[in-house]
Amino acid sequence: MKKELFLRSILFFLPAYLLFPVFQTAHASRTPELWTLSGINAWPEADKEYNEYVGSFLMEKMPEYTPVRRYCSRLGTENWYPPELLLKGAGSYRKLDEEAQTFTAGAMGLPAIIPGMFRDKQVKVLLIAPKTRSLPPRAEGLHIEVYASPIDDVPNQRLFSAQPWHQYTRGGGCVWSVYNPEGSGLGRGHLFEGFMQPDLSIMRLLRRPFLKHCRRKWVITNNTAPDIMEVLRGWLSDPANDFVLVGHSQGANIAIFLLNAGYADTPE
Repeated sequence: MKKELFLRSILFFLPAYLLFPVFQTAHASRTPELWTLSGINAWPEADKEYNEYVGSFLMEKMPEYTPVRRYCSRLGTENWYPPELLLKGAGSYRKLDEEAQTFTAGAMGLPAIIPGMFRDKQVKVLLIAPKTRSLPPRAEGLHIEVYASPIDDVPNQRLFSAQPWHQYTRGGGCVWSVYNPEGSGLGRGHLFEGFMQPDLSIMRLLRRPFLKHCRRKWVITNNTAPDIMEVLRGWLSDPANDFVLVGHSQGANIAIFLLNAGYADTPE
């Protein structure tokens, strides 16, 4: 009798035992979906062609990871920069937001965002030099880090005042105010490649009393921010994550619109 019960217990547990390594291997090999989002192609090398430069850069540095979706702003290149985007104001932001909204509906042949597709998922987001005033959603499983340069001179970025970027972090994420010397003219401090360098110096704001007013000055410190490439490698190698989004400039604005649509109950 005891021998019969022993044999039955083996038969009962054997299938689960055999299948367990299969489930374990499938979970361990799962890779999060990488979405890359590029901004306005405003540099001489653009040559009137639209380049999804974020994805191109990451594929060169991390060929083991291929973006599932690649978004690129179509608001202009060096010689086609819309004049209304050169000023900071309601009209300029409206232009940026109108384009971002089209991507949620499936612009440029990309799939439309399905309401609720991000809910109950682990979503990691990097907003780099965000060109936006739209806030991301607050949701379980959403983690957002912001990298911005206080010396960024791009229109809509720092022309009159710095954005309160701490309002854009989610899930315990941080704002990293870093020194980015790359770029020139109105693009000084904004170039994507500049943010991707290791050992970026953190900047902090000094406030000095001056004639009963507060004089503000950003200074470079000896501390460095986490290497963005290492942050991404960590996120992409973690099978617990479902999505990883990397957006620069207007691409960060597009990412925020996609997130809001993907966490919504109904189409916006």
